[in-house]
Amino acid sequence: MSSSQQFKAGQAYGDSAVRQDGPIGPVRQGLGSEKTAQSALEKRMRWFRPQRDTAQRATQSAEENKEHTAGFIQQAGEQMKSMAQNAMETVKSTLGVGESNPKQ
Repeated sequence: MSSSQQFKAGQAYGDSAVRQDGPIGPVRQGLGSEKTAQSALEKRMRWFRPQRDTAQRATQSAEENKEHTAGFIQQAGEQMKSMAQNAMETVKSTLGVGESNPKQ
């Protein structure tokens, strides 16, 4: 074997060694696992997105219901107050209490 043939044989061996055991091999493996991790993350995000959207809609709906309920309760409270005042005025009128010119 001539020296140039031996060099080429060594070069071929060296190239395969670098590809498998050299610094490029772990980098390639790292990129593969990074892509796998990225893919898994994307899948999780696609799965969680509808749940997140549903939770946001539920929160928004709860806020709207809270505001509606607060308005309803306030209105009911005002009606109760008005009814109580009317009842009190009716009782006063019936008993003749609180009139500006009391009957004698």
